[in-house]
Amino acid sequence: MITEKIFITGPEGQLEAELTRPKNAGLPEQAGERVALLCHPHPLYGGSMHDGVLQTAGNACLTQGISTLKFNFRGVGTSAGISGRGDFIAKDNTKLSPEVGDVLAAYDWLKQNAQLSNIIVVGYSFGANMLWQALPELALRNAEPNKIPNTILIAPPNAAMTFNRQTGLHEERISIVAGANDDYVNLPALSGSYALKTHTIADADHFFSGQHQALDAAITNALAV
Repeated sequence: MITEKIFITGPEGQLEAELTRPKNAGLPEQAGERVALLCHPHPLYGGSMHDGVLQTAGNACLTQGISTLKFNFRGVGTSAGISGRGDFIAKDNTKLSPEVGDVLAAYDWLKQNAQLSNIIVVGYSFGANMLWQALPELALRNAEPNKIPNTILIAPPNAAMTFNRQTGLHEERISIVAGANDDYVNLPALSGSYALKTHTIADADHFFSGQHQALDAAITNALAV
């Protein structure tokens, strides 16, 4: 693998990031190379792009020949800004979490690179919530109306954070990976309201303690959809 440290221009200044390509990275780049944008858990609880669950997700992607871009949200590591500070106003004038702007900055950086334009988005916990909020904005960045990138939400904490109803999106492009013993995830509320693909890991909690091999397998299955 080849890892390159980069900085992305975000709404509050530079965002610290790492771009990693799999073992075939030495070969000539091809347009449309698949890449996964990885969004980490809550900054105020120690979340960063070096989170263990996110690393498992990244390794699953790399094993499948998918490059990864992970980044630190504002206020984490050397990323500029302060966690939770700032404003992000969506195209429909809805006020969203400020970190949604960070997600879109990282996504736009990839879209501007012709070799990395085939994007999958992956978020864990807080990162999953930021992706959920960002999905309508991501759809606006695609030529086909309402088409979002293939999305994997790992342990989306809808029992602890607001997941407002999203309408008009291609919900079948969203997969959820969650533990059966996760108190922060209400799977029936998500799977009962949306046409999402769900991968449930028995005996796993919100942190997938002792279950990273099963997590790797579930993410690999989600990537194959």
